Amino acid sequence: MDPLKLAQLMCSRLCHDLITPVGAISTGLEIIGESGDDIDPELLSLTSHSAQNASQRLVYYRAAFGYSTSSILNCPEKLEKLLYEYLETYKTKLHWHCDVSEEKLNILQDHARLLVNVVGIMVECAPYGGNFKISIEPSPERESLRFSFELTGDLVALKTENKRALLGELSDKEVTPHSVQSYLTHLLLDEKQAELSFTSLSSSALGVCLEAEQSGGQHYGSLF
Repeated sequence: MDPLKLAQLMCSRLCHDLITPVGAISTGLEIIGESGDDIDPELLSLTSHSAQNASQRLVYYRAAFGYSTSSILNCPEKLEKLLYEYLETYKTKLHWHCDVSEEKLNILQDHARLLVNVVGIMVECAPYGGNFKISIEPSPERESLRFSFELTGDLVALKTENKRALLGELSDKEVTPHSVQSYLTHLLLDEKQAELSFTSLSSSALGVCLEAEQSGGQHYGSLF
């Protein structure tokens, strides 16, 4: 079995097994809050918020790293909802613009997991939260889509090992838990024959651009 497929299947299993009990915790806390019992409201709020964050992150991990998912990524509206809720856990506001015709919707679907992983890498570069602009539009130069990502905030920083991994300069022996998502993203870039470039890289802004066409290469799992 392909090692990447094995890792994706393991991630899918972990997320599947964890998301149900985490969801049950969130539901139980809501019931406790509505019951009117004498419970410290600040403690209840903190616990509920943490459970909700855990649930949202599990949904994201399943989409980004799993071998297969439900239809959560098969349309722009569901994709926007997934990213909005995930970015909320990082105190980051999503600004979404998607101008994709029916004829090019298959390109967006084909690159949805790549898009989700780029967002996951970038949002961790803003430790104090910020604003995340995502724009998806037809490329003026060719029959493809252009994905533009812009993250702004305080002390924005992309680790060198992540930048090297995204650009394909990090060997598999150098991969660490901090750079593994960037390494996976580079594999997806190769698989989808997409091009990544940095449009800005400073202490207050990080910009990334993707050019994506309909790919016809090997597929590491299925999104839909």
